[in-house]
Amino acid sequence: MSDDRNLLTATQPLLQARTGFLRRGRRAPGTRLVRLCGITAVCCLLTLSAPVAVGAGTAAAAQLPAFAPSPAGQGSLGTALVGAAPVGHGPSALTVDPATHTVYVANGWSDDTPPAGGDTVSVIDTRRCQAWDVSRCRGRWPTITVGNLPSNIAVDQATGTVYVDNEGDNTVSVFNAATCNAMDPWGCNQTPATVPVSPGPQGIFVDDANHTVYVGDNG
Repeated sequence: MSDDRNLLTATQPLLQARTGFLRRGRRAPGTRLVRLCGITAVCCLLTLSAPVAVGAGTAAAAQLPAFAPSPAGQGSLGTALVGAAPVGHGPSALTVDPATHTVYVANGWSDDTPPAGGDTVSVIDTRRCQAWDVSRCRGRWPTITVGNLPSNIAVDQATGTVYVDNEGDNTVSVFNAATCNAMDPWGCNQTPATVPVSPGPQGIFVDDANHTVYVGDNG
């Protein structure tokens, strides 16, 4: 768990600086944008300072050149690997639980195109699929069935609970992360609890300290 947190802490400032250009529809000077994804894969967006040849397919991986230290003192990502992990149709959102080395990916909703259709959450093991070795990202990964067209997902690490808002049926699915995670996937066949919410839930936030879940909607 400490390795996961240390990697996130070390890379976050540089990623924020670079993705700031992407959010404004531009890319950093002297870089190019590489997008690795498919309709059934978790995607990666990276700005690269040199051209990179990437193989075909969602499980393709390539060695990237090392990032040079930034003149602004932003540090360096060093040598990185990129790849893709197959998930369900229409991956819409993800959340990470460092305690169990798990990435949860909600599959079904799309803001930009007609929804691909789906009702599952994929459970990816970050011990097997991580920056130092992407060769095992191809899965297969366990899934848990939730509501129709899940659009967002959040985890309450204090209680070990995952919350998924479902655009297609105006509900939030609630399941036990302690028995459905990368280390213990045996409980991923559980039937989640269902909470009705306002029409069009498209955002969810967990306040661990106050044990409160906030759900945004477009009603």
